[in-house]
This record gives sequence, C-alpha cells and structure tokens, in this order.
Amino acid sequence: MTELNPLEFDLREALLRRLNLADDASDACVAYDRLRAEIASQPSDAQIEAAAAHLNAYETELAHPLLGALILVAEGGAPSPSLAASARSLGRMIEDEHAFWQTELDAVFEFWTSDAPFAPAI
Repeated sequence: MTELNPLEFDLREALLRRLNLADDASDACVAYDRLRAEIASQPSDAQIEAAAAHLNAYETELAHPLLGALILVAEGGAPSPSLAASARSLGRMIEDEHAFWQTELDAVFEFWTSDAPFAPAI
C-alpha cells in the first residue's frame, strides 16, 4: 500500500476540506497559488505536481477517483497537465484529456460528497 509523506498528507487534507465546503465540483477546484497558501510548507508548483501524482496513486489503490482533478493551473483555468500523465501512469486510457478531467472531477465530487462512508485519511 502506498504511504503518504507529510506534504502529500497535507495536500490530501486541503483538497478534502475544499470538497467539504464546495457547492459543486467546480467550486472545489483550486489553482496552484491558492493551494500553496493552504499548505503550511508552501510547496512549489513542481512539489505540488509530484505530490498530486503520488496522491493519485494512493487514491487509485483505495479505488477512489483522482483527487488531483481538483488542481488547476490557474484560478478558473485548465487542469494541471500532469493529471493526464499521472492517470496514464496508473493504467487509465485517455483519448480526450479535457473530457477525462471533467468526468474525473465529477466523480471526485460525487464520491466525496455522497452519503458513502468517509474514508480515513491514512
């Protein structure tokens, strides 16, 4: 089982907090700069991307949708380009990256805001 390092744990917690407060999937999305401000260690974009890729592997092992779908390049912008690369490395087949992101984003919101039992952080 994949284990999360402190940055990955903090990233996961920040994304889950956003989901808890969101009215819809797009409301839960967050750009690198805002996400950085929500994490005590103030990681760089590259550190966030690496942590998100590892977090996606962790979520895949738990049969959860990819939390990395919530991370945007800029507020109201496109998803991180590393999302599709991360998903492909986990065996996901992606023909249309934007359609994949939208489907995954909706799945993340549905999974974490449904009445299903809340999964422990780790």
